[in-house]
Amino acid sequence: MVNALNQLCYECAVDEFQHEVIGNPDGMTPQRMCDIWHSKEQKYVPWRDYDGNAFFEQGGFWMTKMHLFMGPLMYIEYGLAMICAMQYYNMSKTDYEAAWENYYRFCHLGCRLEYRDLLKAGNLQCPFDSGVVKRVVDMIRPDLDLSI
Repeated sequence: MVNALNQLCYECAVDEFQHEVIGNPDGMTPQRMCDIWHSKEQKYVPWRDYDGNAFFEQGGFWMTKMHLFMGPLMYIEYGLAMICAMQYYNMSKTDYEAAWENYYRFCHLGCRLEYRDLLKAGNLQCPFDSGVVKRVVDMIRPDLDLSI
């Protein structure tokens, strides 16, 4: 679960990076993009250690992610799915059968509904709504092994 939260932080960095780069294309140089990436890492994943690799330490890591070139704005999907999975995990701790039924309904409906309607049908809170991510993380907090 700790790894999932670390990944979620990284996905937030990627998404915010992409929105800034794509939303402000004028004057966007590779160096400017490295500066932006470095600021996002400092904000979302400040524990990252590149073990002395100067290129990565100065913001070059974004260049290694093919998603950014071949599937821009894709990482947000992973983060949204993670928040939903955490909600189902949490449901399963108190009522496994109901959690499974909600999950099955969610999967069965697939792309037949708009996103918010699909979440509602699956008995999920929308990750975009204020406070949802914090509530979800607070719910799983007791299950985190923070001793590592």
